[in-house]
Amino acid sequence: MHIRIQHLLFAALVISLVSLAYGINYMYLTDIERTVFGERIKLFHGDTLQGNIHSNDTIAIMEDPQFYGRISTCAPYFIHDSGGYNPGFHGPCNVVFNADSVHIPSRAEELRHCAGMQWSYYSMPGRSYRMYLRGDSALICRWPQGTPFDSSDSWSIAVSRGHCVFFEGPLEIQGHMTGELSVGCSQSMVLLDNVLYDDANPHTGVVPLRCGNYLMLVSEGDIKVGNTPANGRWNSHGRGLNQTNPDSTTIVITAALVALNESFTFSQQNDPDSGYVYQNPEGVPAQDDRGYIYLYGSLTQKRRGYVHRATNGSTGYLKNYHWDFRFASWDPPGILPFDTHPFHTTDTLDFGNVPMGQTAWDTAHIYVDMPSTLGSVLTNSPFWATRTAPFTGDSFAIPVSFTPTHATPYSGLLYVSTTYHYFQIPVKGRGMPGGAPPLVFDVSPNPFNLTTTLRFSLSQASIVKLKLFDVLGRTARQMDLSVQEPGEHSVRLDASDLASGVYFVHLRAQGQSLTKKVLLLK
Repeated sequence: MHIRIQHLLFAALVISLVSLAYGINYMYLTDIERTVFGERIKLFHGDTLQGNIHSNDTIAIMEDPQFYGRISTCAPYFIHDSGGYNPGFHGPCNVVFNADSVHIPSRAEELRHCAGMQWSYYSMPGRSYRMYLRGDSALICRWPQGTPFDSSDSWSIAVSRGHCVFFEGPLEIQGHMTGELSVGCSQSMVLLDNVLYDDANPHTGVVPLRCGNYLMLVSEGDIKVGNTPANGRWNSHGRGLNQTNPDSTTIVITAALVALNESFTFSQQNDPDSGYVYQNPEGVPAQDDRGYIYLYGSLTQKRRGYVHRATNGSTGYLKNYHWDFRFASWDPPGILPFDTHPFHTTDTLDFGNVPMGQTAWDTAHIYVDMPSTLGSVLTNSPFWATRTAPFTGDSFAIPVSFTPTHATPYSGLLYVSTTYHYFQIPVKGRGMPGGAPPLVFDVSPNPFNLTTTLRFSLSQASIVKLKLFDVLGRTARQMDLSVQEPGEHSVRLDASDLASGVYFVHLRAQGQSLTKKVLLLK
């Protein structure tokens, strides 16, 4: 009972601090830098990328692209193209080579499930779909694949906060929206025109600081910029990059774009393989520079895709990508399980044997390679985890409890996200039959000045280990007491050389673990 009361008091203390957050933490994230044709695409003159960039592959740089943010790659170097190498690194930008890889899942099962729960999952075989975003609603059209577009089979849905929609088939999409929406499809997604928030700048996609709108577009195939007049088809009406009318030159996107198995690319790339070659008024194949892609959000793709090619002069778009900083604290509906290998963390939390109805505590210690913000902390019952301050830094302590309800083994995962990492920590324990003697542990006085006494009671002979650590997870004291006999025991803790503040005392004995929060006041 005493342990249960401590559990409830601790929960009451921190419940107001709990805030689940998941960030789409990269402006640009790619697994493979080569296209499906084997070409390694360069970041080059005219490209501006604002936000964190990561590739699991080797990044190629040509001429003078401009970077505003952290760049990381699993490779030990950049490829310097023979066309020149003079990139611009601006502001708080650093380059990290030999970085941990970032896993990109192959299917959007969470998004499917979320859409199904909201009656917005569409799976009629052999159908194509088109979605017109219209503020707080959307019009959906459906017609047989391989036939011309037909709007006769259509319906409207409301776009509410946290809404998910998923289509089993190809999807075309355009329009403006308000709210919070995740849209996914199992085949290619084509952007017919701008896809942006109601309050975004219609020419650049920049959103106001207090924008409350969010959009995630997920494809299990490609995401393609459609070759439409609105997106600059036909060489921006013959003027190429000199075209000043943005309605005929650019595509503006405010969203998190995610191509899980393929690429973010553009349709009909002005070569015979694409079935399209732009011709000038004299009927001669000509360049097809369509303008710019203005992306205010983020881009994740399995494989690097073409958005510009040197075909018939040149064709496609230059890039102006800007990370939406609000994504750092956004929990997208239908969240996707991106993760990185942890920089360092406890591998497993093993609570050992715990009597049914009793609560044991342990702590996961998270260490990251650069200052970060603590995001989501989630685990499954009968385990329970919570976020505790400080919420920023290069290490975090995550208290976790285990309260078995049956005499059986339990296992699960503790999920912890930070600004640049996502951790999955195994947790396990075993419930003991009711009436089994619990491990009893107390700290008194608490709060304390300089010294306090750790008291524990053993029901059987056991090796006893005691550890004191601070809120950053750093060990301040460690005592291995070897084998102790059954009965009452006490250990004096001298903290006279430690700074005032909150600490945690961790006791492990007879296959159980308990943690007490203590306050040192000088």
